[in-house]
Amino acid sequence: MRQLEHMAGVRLFYRSARGVRLTESGEAVLRRSKLALDELRQAAEDLAATQGKVRGRLVIGSLPLSSGALVPRAVDRVLARHKDIQIAIVDGTYDGLMYQLRHADIDVLVGALRPHAPGADIIQTPCLKIPCRWWCARATRWKASPGWFARSGVGIVDRSIGGQSGP
Repeated sequence: MRQLEHMAGVRLFYRSARGVRLTESGEAVLRRSKLALDELRQAAEDLAATQGKVRGRLVIGSLPLSSGALVPRAVDRVLARHKDIQIAIVDGTYDGLMYQLRHADIDVLVGALRPHAPGADIIQTPCLKIPCRWWCARATRWKASPGWFARSGVGIVDRSIGGQSGP
């Protein structure tokens, strides 16, 4: 570890009686190292693809609302066509999975789009157009009339069993 710090020219680790942990510089070196190793893995997979072989590993980060049916169905379809792909699904929170995405622990993150892209290092792409709906019981203070939706610009109200829903 000292040799690695010497080569980097900066302190990479905090050492204490309780153990060793990374400094901010150490975190940056770890992140870049993991990304470089992941690029090498992907290069090997790309070379196999030039020979008509689809194989490799895909780790999907799945936010709670997408892990129910969307991701498992997509994985089943991919595996039906490509038997040599290994797929792992990691459930988590947005912040936790975004950290893993930036550190090459997962390859892709599937879930609801955020209003703003999380940063220049992340590409956020819509893959489905699913109407968003909310429900509320008629007895709550959150009742919304069709006029409220029209004034708010949210859209048209659909009547559903047990409450109101809006797009």
